[in-house]
Amino acid sequence: MIKVEKIITTGSSCKCNEGGIGTLKGTSKLVVNNKQVVIETDIKQTLCGICKTQSEKIGQPIPCGFISIGNWTNTSKTISTEGKKIVLCSSMLKCLHGGKITPNSSSNRVEVKD
Repeated sequence: MIKVEKIITTGSSCKCNEGGIGTLKGTSKLVVNNKQVVIETDIKQTLCGICKTQSEKIGQPIPCGFISIGNWTNTSKTISTEGKKIVLCSSMLKCLHGGKITPNSSSNRVEVKD
């Protein structure tokens, strides 16, 4: 069976359900379309915007201060590089402040045989 995986690479946008938006950066040696692939341990993301959770606690607008809890989840079950699973469009990263960061989209499609 062949299935299509949408993989995330450097420059892909992401969003937080609590208000932040940003751009992802991959650190792996695997390159697709001249961009590094994002892997499960790539957790240092820069997000901007106003964090709803923090703003409600403080009572005024607070900029996103993203702090990850663990690695990306819902990563590829079939593709890895350097012993790390790669991040897909369906992957998620949790924030200490309660947010869930997800990739917005990917134009990088890879066919995988099970």
